[in-house]
Amino acid sequence: MRRESDFKTWIPAFAGMTREFALRPGFARRRTAHWAALLILAALPLSAAKYEGGIPGAFLEQASGARALAMGRAFGAVAEGPGSLIWNPAGLGRAARDEFALNYLSLFEGASLGEISWASSYKRPFGLGASFIAYSFPGIVVRDASNNITGETKDEKMGFLFGGAAEPWKSWTFGMTTKLIRQSIGGTSASAVDLDFGVLKTFNRYRAGLQFQDMLEAGLKREGGEDKLPRGVRAGGAVRFFGSALFSADVLLRQGRDPGFRAGLEYSIFNTAFVRAGFDGSLPSMGLGLAVGRVGVDYAVLSSEALGLSHRMSLRWGFGAPSGEKMLARGQWKQEYIAKAQTNKQDKKRRLQERAEQLYKEMEAQAHAKQAKQALTGQQWEKAFNLSSLAVQKNPANSQAKEILDKSLAAMERLGVKPQSAKPPRLSVPKDSIYFRDPFGKNALAGGDSGEFGFLVKNADDAGPAFGLEAHVSLAVPIKDLDFPKTMILGDVWNAKQAAVTIPIKAGDGLGNGKAEFIITFTEAGRNPPDPVKIVVETRRQLRPDVKIQGLPEIDDGSYPDPERVAYGNADGQINPGDQIEIAVTLANAGEGETRAATARIVKTSDDRDIEIKTSLKIQSSYDLGNLKPGEWRKLVFGLRVAKEYKSTGVIPLALEVGDSRPQFKRVLPLNLKAGQVYAKIQTVEVQGAAPAAAGMPVLPSFGQEQGAAPTAAGKPVLPSFGQELLSIPAFKTPERKNAYAVVIGIENYALALPAADFALRDAQAVRDYFIHALAIPQSNIVLLLNDKATGSGMTKYLETWLANNADQESEVFVYYSGHGAPNAATKESYLVPYDGDPAYLESTGYSLSRLYRKLEETKAKRILVVMDSCFSGAGSRTVLAKGTRPLIVDLKKEAPGTSRLAVLAAAGGEQISGTFEEKQFGLMTYYFLLGLKGEAGAGGKGKIYLHDLYDFLKTKVKNEAWRKGNRKQEPELLYREPREWEKEPLAVLR
Repeated sequence: MRRESDFKTWIPAFAGMTREFALRPGFARRRTAHWAALLILAALPLSAAKYEGGIPGAFLEQASGARALAMGRAFGAVAEGPGSLIWNPAGLGRAARDEFALNYLSLFEGASLGEISWASSYKRPFGLGASFIAYSFPGIVVRDASNNITGETKDEKMGFLFGGAAEPWKSWTFGMTTKLIRQSIGGTSASAVDLDFGVLKTFNRYRAGLQFQDMLEAGLKREGGEDKLPRGVRAGGAVRFFGSALFSADVLLRQGRDPGFRAGLEYSIFNTAFVRAGFDGSLPSMGLGLAVGRVGVDYAVLSSEALGLSHRMSLRWGFGAPSGEKMLARGQWKQEYIAKAQTNKQDKKRRLQERAEQLYKEMEAQAHAKQAKQALTGQQWEKAFNLSSLAVQKNPANSQAKEILDKSLAAMERLGVKPQSAKPPRLSVPKDSIYFRDPFGKNALAGGDSGEFGFLVKNADDAGPAFGLEAHVSLAVPIKDLDFPKTMILGDVWNAKQAAVTIPIKAGDGLGNGKAEFIITFTEAGRNPPDPVKIVVETRRQLRPDVKIQGLPEIDDGSYPDPERVAYGNADGQINPGDQIEIAVTLANAGEGETRAATARIVKTSDDRDIEIKTSLKIQSSYDLGNLKPGEWRKLVFGLRVAKEYKSTGVIPLALEVGDSRPQFKRVLPLNLKAGQVYAKIQTVEVQGAAPAAAGMPVLPSFGQEQGAAPTAAGKPVLPSFGQELLSIPAFKTPERKNAYAVVIGIENYALALPAADFALRDAQAVRDYFIHALAIPQSNIVLLLNDKATGSGMTKYLETWLANNADQESEVFVYYSGHGAPNAATKESYLVPYDGDPAYLESTGYSLSRLYRKLEETKAKRILVVMDSCFSGAGSRTVLAKGTRPLIVDLKKEAPGTSRLAVLAAAGGEQISGTFEEKQFGLMTYYFLLGLKGEAGAGGKGKIYLHDLYDFLKTKVKNEAWRKGNRKQEPELLYREPREWEKEPLAVLR
């Protein structure tokens, strides 16, 4: 094969071939023009790689999108959307959205190439796509045998592509493309139809693709020859690394051609801007991409030895539902398809069995009718009667048997002979055949549910047939909320046969507790019905589910190398313009009844374009909740992208759409998220089913209720509140502390890769609120330092300079700290760890307790209170340790305050662990500190809460809870010298 750089060497060859063909008899100018155009087309630099030169369908790959071209056309494992029709049809099943794509490029010498394509892979577990590609090259000079110019012609090529893909197994996708290629040149046209097959397999971050090209080996037939589409195989692989980088490589094998190799690289910036580069067998390529919402623009620059650089640009527009809904629809459709197929198979088998039985009965009836006719001819009236009765028994539709039965019966009546075989039926309803079924196996019918009861009606072996049997259903006491058929037609029941009766029941929403007594009576044409039957069914009132959002949403706006997550941000715990975050929402069933096939889907409540719901393999936009029992809960994680141009400061227009198979229980729950507000970091909480209580209702983790709280009088379960009860602050009449100052510090995430101090942000925010309302400190006198605001310099600025500049002899100072503590292995001193602190260099990056106490005592304040939800042993959830050191026992009393003005409330002793309260999503000590301020610690003081009462309360609660939950020791300490200044006035006074 020749490359584009050989273009000039082909001109003499073309002239020689033209002369040779001109000498042949009957060679016309039209044929000369045809061959000339084909040879010129072969020289066109439509492909930078030598691999595709001369293939009739090579022009298709040039119109398949600038992204693929920029990545060196190494797209066999990356293909998604419309481009899959060319690179690998299996990619039609992996499109992120329904998509239109447009490509147009103007080539050299007036040549042009355009494409419009579409792909969809939603609502069913397969994808479809179609594409139209047109290429035109005008101005081809036609010469005669003497090399004289006789005119001009043009070469036109068109490609019509249609394909589909299916995903029969998880992560395996198969696809096929049908290609119609048509070429017109010099007044002659030729067409070819061929097929491509493709396979895609996903392995977490890896993808593998295989494409079999032109399997029919079709050709463009023309006078004097045929241009074949050679068979080929494209094997590709792709891997995503560093979260934002994608590498792909393809190996191509075509019949009669050398192997080809391609490679490409793509790097994304916040999934919005893309930088690409590739190698196309012999020459490099590169490009850029931009995706804003559902619109994307791609640009590629290609290198050609013959033409230098050429530029390509394509536009794509996505529409329709996101991929999370597609995957959910796929699963639902597949389940419904399998269930329907199984039902159809069973129905078909049953119909075949019934038909076989019916045919056998008809054959038997025909035989009996034939014998009865012979007996009737011989005037054997009784024999004719018995045989015809038997025939009618087998097949009531046998008119010949009925006619013989009537004639023989009439003859016997004339002779006064009574038929000996004319026995009445003996019908009964066996007690063991009576049943009742409800959809949930509770042997009771609940409001809003459906059920059925049934039984068998049997006829004795030696009895006569029963004709026109009917069952009539009624209630002994009418119940308006029950719907059921009043009459069931059973037809004829012959001797030794039985009829099955099934009576469906539909209960209304208003059905109450009690019993429904169904009375079934029967009628039979011969007045020989079975005895009536009474069936008693227990009824229950409808237990309604009530799905609610429990607690506050949590967010994660950090950065992950995992491409299957969507969070990218500065980890400040806020929803800021330009952030891409994950939102965790806890849904709990607060009702008495369980949900039915419940779903949860995040939706936008307005058409705000600056808010976009994001998904990945791990983060979906909708989830299947199944049947949530009362008290059960699920934590769901959703993705959200806020545009940089987002200006609103109000509530972000997002809600959860909670579905149920019963429309009356569907709900839309607003999330009430606000931009700029600090939220707690997403915590992992294990979901456990609730254990049944003695009364049959589940006992749930209280998440903010007192331990041992029982279900309410209405029987509803106690719901997890995740400490939300602390957010409802009661009314206080504490005298306003106009001259009080407070520094509140909460550090949950650290600059270095330290373990998170879970719930520290939530601790600090709640303490700040209680300082304002319970302790009556003016909000303007409180400094709140969260995460990156609580650096070493930030803590020094406010704990030392700010407090010293503001506090006077009449001031009260409050300091609260929630975060990591650390021990110094050399000096055994205790340190607070700032946001930028390093446990290995505590003396220069930490903030020691001795320094804290000294600086606070240097202020002029008359009273100082320090509250620390941290520990300093190096073992536990709120302490860290320098690498290579072991947990220490530090003596907090050794570093105790030097004056009676300063009181210190520490979460644990020097050798103990300060833990978190997972069920409340607070620090354990902080939770009971706030609960005590709320009034639990002031029961004996007529609404006045003193420091010693607060300490006694939380000491007992923390000690018991730590032992109960983790079999560990945590006992808060109050470091306080005599005379105790804080005993003179209460901390807070309840209204």
